[in-house]
Amino acid sequence: MLLFSAASCEDIDPEDHEQAAVVTGQDNTFCGSCGGWFIEVEGTRYRADVPTTFACPATRVWIQYELDESDGLKKMGKWIKIQSIRRRLN
Repeated sequence: MLLFSAASCEDIDPEDHEQAAVVTGQDNTFCGSCGGWFIEVEGTRYRADVPTTFACPATRVWIQYELDESDGLKKMGKWIKIQSIRRRLN
């Protein structure tokens, strides 16, 4: 039990297809904060609907995502669909 609790405090390496990202701030472009959040992944800024737990500027996360091309505005605005997200310690 002690071994398990010590291992849980370490930062876990990213799983396959996860990328390091940072939630950088809220996008106020559309109807007063309904534009989602800005997320920076490898120097590219995207917009996404971020779960409340991670919706805070400067939150470092691991994410898996795909581009959201459901309509013209989302496609042009670099929207992504977050498939998985978890906090990044380093």
